[in-house]
Amino acid sequence: MLLGRLPPRRDGSLLDPDHVVELLLDALPVTPEAAAAVGDWRSLDRAQILQLRTAKNLLKPALAALRAAQGDALDERVTPWEAVFARLP
Repeated sequence: MLLGRLPPRRDGSLLDPDHVVELLLDALPVTPEAAAAVGDWRSLDRAQILQLRTAKNLLKPALAALRAAQGDALDERVTPWEAVFARLP
């Protein structure tokens, strides 16, 4: 992955981990607390399931990119999402 070979930048580009986190958090349709409180998503209505699925679809590539750029020092604003990711539909 290219992000693993290039150093992070602090210029507001997509190589800037802080900027990527801000873009991600702005795009997510639910909070990690709301997603964690759902329990079994199969009992939700279709609109709620789609919100959770949208969150997962946004999170998967963003978390991979952030891991490549930040390693184990993942931004603390994203760690709650990492904890709930596996339970999303």
